[in-house]
Amino acid sequence: MSVDAVTVDKVVCGEQQPESDHSIKTEKSFTGITDDTHWREARGWFSYELKNSSHEARFLYLSYFHSDGTRNFEVLVNDEPVKTVSLSGDKGMEPQLLLLPIPGMLTGEETLTVKITATPGSMTARIAEVRLLTQALTVEE
Repeated sequence: MSVDAVTVDKVVCGEQQPESDHSIKTEKSFTGITDDTHWREARGWFSYELKNSSHEARFLYLSYFHSDGTRNFEVLVNDEPVKTVSLSGDKGMEPQLLLLPIPGMLTGEETLTVKITATPGSMTARIAEVRLLTQALTVEE
């Protein structure tokens, strides 16, 4: 099954229209392109409002670059911490995927605000895409 087939909503990070459509908010955030893939990173944080009007979203999917070691960041959904991620930089320039369960208490919400925030003294990964999925796909963390 393709990722598009189970996607409720998605935002392509670093592209003006998709980010604007998802009410981007940022602090100390930057964009760039790697191998034709747009991304966003931050010394502070950035967030998007994703639509879950069908109330079917169960997983948060992030596509990111892992080539930068010693980056540490937290993923929050509606201000609820979901995961703290620490990068070692050993994955090279191939985009990596992270699949996280959305906390059960939030699955009924029509809007899910996904916030990526750097831990103090660090930066976030270069995030390429954020999606809400109805079911899990097999991805490596």
